[in-house]
Amino acid sequence: RVASGPPPPADAAARRRVEEWLAAAARKQASDLLLVAGYPPAVRVDGDLLFLDDRRLSPAEVTRLCVSIL
Repeated sequence: RVASGPPPPADAAARRRVEEWLAAAARKQASDLLLVAGYPPAVRVDGDLLFLDDRRLSPAEVTRLCVSIL
């Protein structure tokens, strides 16, 4: 289902986290940043996954992180 109405307010803290992970991905020359519920954030470097954190992301957190950069 597609939600109607105005988008949720921007989450500055979530946006900062995504920007930090993107910066780490660039430093590591990663091809991808992966934000998957149930797993820690990861980057793909030369085909290998490298986790950027030990904490697993919840489904709500992944949504919040992705919406923060739209």
